[in-house]
Amino acid sequence: MAKYILKTETNCCSYEFINRILFVTLKEDAELTVDIVKKEIEITEKIVGDVEYAVFIDVTKNLAISPEVRKLMANYKPRNIKGAALLSDMNLATQLLVNFYIKFDKPKVPNKIFKDRDEAISWLRLKLYDKVLA
Repeated sequence: MAKYILKTETNCCSYEFINRILFVTLKEDAELTVDIVKKEIEITEKIVGDVEYAVFIDVTKNLAISPEVRKLMANYKPRNIKGAALLSDMNLATQLLVNFYIKFDKPKVPNKIFKDRDEAISWLRLKLYDKVLA
């Protein structure tokens, strides 16, 4: 499989696009407002283009988001995304916040929280290739 790699960084996130998985790391002191998240979404769309992809979001350093940002993210569903995995340190506060997001905000993109990076990537690969295997 050809390896396509693209790296870029903004004030609040770093991005790396490798083999149809977009790795996003939230920076520790990043403030995620609705306007900032909209700009980050535009950057994501430029990075991935029309390629089917999955997103791996490392929230181990930052997961402070407002209800408005959660709602925006829950309603965001590009046609070419297959799933989103969140990597967390799994402390109780993070677990509660992510589970609340998944249960009550009901994101349009399949989401799952993981403590183990490799398990998260395996799950994303299944999401990417399930269409091929079905």
